[in-house]
Amino acid sequence: MRRVISIVAAGLGLSLGLTGSSMGATGAASTSTWLQPQSDAAHSNRSLNETTITAGSVLNLSVEYSLGRLPDYGACGRPSEHAAVSTATALYYFDGRRVVAVDLATGQPLWRGTDLGGSDGYRVTDIAVTGSRVIIQGSGGCWSQSDPGVTVRGLDIATGRQVWSAGRSGYNLSMLVSGNTVLSDGEAPGGGVRTVWAYNATTGAQMWTRDGCSRSQYGPAGGLFASNDNIMTTCGAISFSKAGATNWTKPAGWTYLRADPSGTTSPNIYATDPLGRISALGPTGTLRWTSAEKGAVLAAGPSRLLVTCDSGSICALNRTTGARAWKATRTTPAASAILAGDLVYVIPGREPLNATTGQPIPEPDEDFLGPFTFLGSGSVQVAGGRLIHITPRNIDVYAVR
Repeated sequence: MRRVISIVAAGLGLSLGLTGSSMGATGAASTSTWLQPQSDAAHSNRSLNETTITAGSVLNLSVEYSLGRLPDYGACGRPSEHAAVSTATALYYFDGRRVVAVDLATGQPLWRGTDLGGSDGYRVTDIAVTGSRVIIQGSGGCWSQSDPGVTVRGLDIATGRQVWSAGRSGYNLSMLVSGNTVLSDGEAPGGGVRTVWAYNATTGAQMWTRDGCSRSQYGPAGGLFASNDNIMTTCGAISFSKAGATNWTKPAGWTYLRADPSGTTSPNIYATDPLGRISALGPTGTLRWTSAEKGAVLAAGPSRLLVTCDSGSICALNRTTGARAWKATRTTPAASAILAGDLVYVIPGREPLNATTGQPIPEPDEDFLGPFTFLGSGSVQVAGGRLIHITPRNIDVYAVR
């Protein structure tokens, strides 16, 4: 039996379709979360503490419910794939007009925020959850070239009520939240100078700014932030503290990629050196190892680092030594991948991989369609024992049956 839930957007005369089955997920509740784009402040692309969806249960996933998102306003106002995050119990997303919170297990609405002016082309590009706040960043004016604007807002996590708002001119590039610090970076109107703004997540008070060669990227353990500027290539890479002070720098040619998540023993910061080789740095910038692999770091796990290798295949490197542990050959280059529990999900792809061996999870027979036909597009996150597939049009939530 399938249930249909209608979420009515007050004042808009719109009904957001939400469909699903009445069966509940099996197994103990997972405490895994996906609290901001790329999971956490380290951009590890790793779902911590996922215990429900495993190599033994993943083939039993099916859609529990779907959330419809509102259509575009012409060329602007389109919901971003990054504008959705999940705690272990709730899902927060931008539906094209407002931020909505639903119960992760059932899809039932918890609250709906106020209309953010979608008719003016307002688009939420980033959402993050920290403490008592849902932090959102977006731009209005349909990406105006003459008068661009960025707004960062703090919403009450229990009600969706706006607590604070910080606006500025210019273009937004990315947002990162680490503890009670929100970093928002962007360019001045017309491009050129890049600036990082730091806000208090609870109150919205501006704490500091950094101009020039700065772009908030990753927040490795120890309270440091790593920064790149891929246009101003003479800048190299920079590490700075939560107070905005420079700790250390790497020369031109070094590029930060991501880092180990908070809580990792002896965490690494991953970067490419001037020759393009994947390298690991310690929190003080000391080189720990350099791999022969040249590519992108897709995800950082407890013992393995997932990277692109050999013209689009995926390799797992030992995070302590940089040595190759396994290789999964692909005919289509991997655009992204996440680690969740003992599984690797690759986009584009069909079958999840065993994180230890790199082998695909075998399907029962050649006619088995499986739950992974969606892995050709969009983004995927795992939280609270659910697999969440996000596209600009829909959000599908899968559970183990």
